[in-house]
Amino acid sequence: MKSRTKLILLGISVFVISLIMLMPASFALQMAGTGNSGVRLINASGTIWNGKADSVVAMQQEFNKIEWQIHPLSLLVGNLNVDIRSLDDDYPLQGNISVDLDGNVEAEDINGILPASIIRQFKGAALVGLEGKMSIKLKNIAIDNQIISSVNGEIFLSQGQLVSPVNATLGDIKFVLSDQKGNVHIAIKDQGAPIGIEGTLVLKPGNKMSFNAYLSPGANADQFLMTMIKNVATPQSDGRLKLQYDGAY
Repeated sequence: MKSRTKLILLGISVFVISLIMLMPASFALQMAGTGNSGVRLINASGTIWNGKADSVVAMQQEFNKIEWQIHPLSLLVGNLNVDIRSLDDDYPLQGNISVDLDGNVEAEDINGILPASIIRQFKGAALVGLEGKMSIKLKNIAIDNQIISSVNGEIFLSQGQLVSPVNATLGDIKFVLSDQKGNVHIAIKDQGAPIGIEGTLVLKPGNKMSFNAYLSPGANADQFLMTMIKNVATPQSDGRLKLQYDGAY
């Protein structure tokens, strides 16, 4: 190939790459059809690689003041890897998220606050109506087909309120999440809740689960909820109630 032709092709390549890198975020996201993917950006600006938006709607929740930076080299291996930060006054959040061609998600260093109601978006929790705030500190998490396959970190539920299938105050509860022998292990401990709880939830491959916990009802425990619990729990000699369940989700 002649030197002149090489220079022309190089010039065209540089122009195309620059055009993509500087493509306005609002135009690129409109062309990508984000509205069909369940994600909607409002007033996006900057470029598709490094931009911001007044807000984003994802998992049926709106987050304000969003900034992102996409790592282009990740696209070469079929992943979309992005650093994202929300400066939302109520739900600040930041971390690194990677999505593959099948829609599976891996995230690292996720720190911030999420609404407790967002758990309804995960399989097995669609009937659980929960309100309150969750303080998130996750070193890593992997979600395959809306199911958590691995996770390490902590979640603190503050002012938890169950609104379905029954209405009851849960209070403050701490969850410590870890991977153990191929299972997702969640240690649960209340932090002064109306119904004290200490136990473990284990999520296993094949949508299987096991739950073991001891409940200690306090003076302000919801009586309707306590009646339901007593129907399925085993009384202990120390006054606690033992709950045990093995099944699927």
